[in-house]
Amino acid sequence: MKNNILAGIGLLIVAGLGLGAWLLFQRAGDTDKMAQGTASPTSKATSSASPTPSISWKLYSNEDIGFSMRYPSGMEVIQNGEVVTFSQSGPSQNKDRMLSDGISLSVERERLVSGETVEKFMRAEVARRQSNDEEIIEQLHSVILGGYSGYEYGVDGLHLIAISPQEGELIRVSYTSEDPMNQGFAAIVKEMLDSFMVLSAGGK
Repeated sequence: MKNNILAGIGLLIVAGLGLGAWLLFQRAGDTDKMAQGTASPTSKATSSASPTPSISWKLYSNEDIGFSMRYPSGMEVIQNGEVVTFSQSGPSQNKDRMLSDGISLSVERERLVSGETVEKFMRAEVARRQSNDEEIIEQLHSVILGGYSGYEYGVDGLHLIAISPQEGELIRVSYTSEDPMNQGFAAIVKEMLDSFMVLSAGGK
């Protein structure tokens, strides 16, 4: 009987050791699974879009008309008499059609009638356009251009500014921009106008 008891105790010890080993094995497996589940995924290199490179600008100067202005180097500049036109076409612009994608900005010098002021000149021009049923999209208002007081209004998508840096003459700036693809044309025009300067040698 004593031998049976000892044999039973031995079996219990062996069974206990086996159960302990099995539990340790299971715990190790669960730990591996948890480690795999919480492991950070391998990071993939993603290329973020590079910021738009700064536009290369040039300085245009014209002593005959009497102004200087910065403009993007990709613009086309054409002078015809006392009119200088800066133009840039967007990717969807059709060469044979009116401006639908791009910038057009012109600067010219004009004579004023004796005793006429810039304000009178611009008010008369607005009235003439209204009589021709042209749509005034921006009412006449005062502005500063190149350090000189002047006036601006908008008609049918075209904006016109006039200043009189010397008596009897005015410098007129007309511009339009169409930007269906969000190229930032309005900001370019603003920067061009902000850089506008009147040259004292202007005029004849």
